[in-house]
Amino acid sequence: MGRARRTLRVDGPGRAGVRRHAGLRARPRARRGGRDAAGRLPPRARAGHPRRAARDPRRHSRRRPPRAGDARPLLRRGRPLLDGAGGDVARSAGREGRRHLRHRRVDGRDLEPRLHDADPGGAATRAPPRRGAAPHRAARPLVRCGLRGGARVTTIARAVVTGSSGFVGSHLAARLAAGGCAVTGISNTPPRREPPEGVTEHLADIRDADAVRQLIADARPDVVFHLAAQASVPVSMRNPVADILVNVIGSVNVAQAAHAAGASRLVFFSTGGALFGQPEVLPAGEHTPVEPQSVYGASKIAAEHELGALCRHLGLELSVLRPGNIYGPGQDAAGESGVVAIFATRMLLGVAPRVFGDGSQQRDYVYVDDVVEAALLAASGEPATCEVGSGVGTSTLEIFRHIAALTGYARDPVFAPERPGDPQAVYLDPSRARERWGWEASTRLEDGLAATVESFRAGG
Repeated sequence: MGRARRTLRVDGPGRAGVRRHAGLRARPRARRGGRDAAGRLPPRARAGHPRRAARDPRRHSRRRPPRAGDARPLLRRGRPLLDGAGGDVARSAGREGRRHLRHRRVDGRDLEPRLHDADPGGAATRAPPRRGAAPHRAARPLVRCGLRGGARVTTIARAVVTGSSGFVGSHLAARLAAGGCAVTGISNTPPRREPPEGVTEHLADIRDADAVRQLIADARPDVVFHLAAQASVPVSMRNPVADILVNVIGSVNVAQAAHAAGASRLVFFSTGGALFGQPEVLPAGEHTPVEPQSVYGASKIAAEHELGALCRHLGLELSVLRPGNIYGPGQDAAGESGVVAIFATRMLLGVAPRVFGDGSQQRDYVYVDDVVEAALLAASGEPATCEVGSGVGTSTLEIFRHIAALTGYARDPVFAPERPGDPQAVYLDPSRARERWGWEASTRLEDGLAATVESFRAGG
């Protein structure tokens, strides 16, 4: 009688079990495709079995685990992650390599990142992009925007400005275009004047996420300046839901669209006068508790927090401006805010302006050109949240007297009850903007008011 046949089943990673027979010939292995030498399928792959498809051992083999020193492109939604200059940021696949990623910035430009492996003598290289990844986007040249005082501020070749038909947005878009930037403007109202050369205006509501995403994607901006907002304190108190939909949800729509379009930075215009309520210590700055008294101020600080968390998650740089009361040529005098424009227009027409309360309320008035300069610095400087103001409080009656002298108005104002949500005194500490961006207000109040009154006298 022959010897008893013993079998031992040996399983290995990624391969079918192989029968080994002690002292006897081995059964022939299954060929590729799941059939054996006789052309038979294994039982699991025969007709009627719930798992009919035979496994190809080569397709199910385990991959080598990543090691420090392996360089792979970091993908964001199927394309290489872009830095501010348009280059892709590589990373080391191993834990040690990820901990030793170094990114270099020289003179505001992103350079090739260094990958430091656990082995200091090893050379880290950039791997070719994965199949299906977007092609590498070449860096676009930076251009210099002309600024007063010879300040060196560089901005990108393409920019998006939301709220471009508004007061500050129109000034910012014009300054960017004058510096050679291609500007895409997005507003829900048509511009009052013909936009300057280099500015393309589009009508859209930032609450419409699809429209905003498409417009920003078509623009392919390097930086998005987000100014579109519901900016009236009285309107926010009458309709708080609409205020939140525009200032919070709309801002999130803009940030997501900026990220999807490959922008490197978002510059967000918040508020300085409506965030702090009635501060106990003035001027108000980074250490002042945030206690808004109006829905408008609450929606702006909510938008700051939403954008901060979202941009950190997306890898989108964020700079936030907290400006004081902005004034200057081109301000709309038909609304409920903008005391300088309202006073100047009424006094030039010989109509008594209306003062809410007793006129002792103090605000920080900052000229529009100074705010535009701060926005450009925020786009090219260190990402930060900064108060943008003069650091000096000026009462409503002082503004009235200055403009009355410039217009020749000789009567008294009309006093009205205080408006809900208006603090008594708020002016800002601009020291952080000076430290982070090198910015400070350079226009004296008297000079700014004179230029503003002259523009309204000329029909502006």
